[in-house]
Amino acid sequence: MAADSERTCIVCRGRAAKGQLWRVVWEEGRLRLDESQRRPGRGAYLHPARQCWLKRQEAERWERALRRPKGSLRQEDVVALQQELSCLTGVAVGVELLSKTPRKLRL
Repeated sequence: MAADSERTCIVCRGRAAKGQLWRVVWEEGRLRLDESQRRPGRGAYLHPARQCWLKRQEAERWERALRRPKGSLRQEDVVALQQELSCLTGVAVGVELLSKTPRKLRL
């Protein structure tokens, strides 16, 4: 694959070079950040900008992107990923905000 290949953020649908996005994979029964971008399996990409990863994300969006069976991911899996990214970036975020934000409210 070319070094300058582009990928699409599953949250904002914006396109960027592969190296500018975080890759997330389904591994060992949970969503995991693939910092090396080399873990096996299908990956989904996400902008590191907080406005993308802090947005409320439906588990179904991740299922489609990772080609997982319907119902295989829970909303708690998405919240756990957001907490992992929060720790990585040092941005504090509350679980109640991520899990209970109405769909129409934009963060």
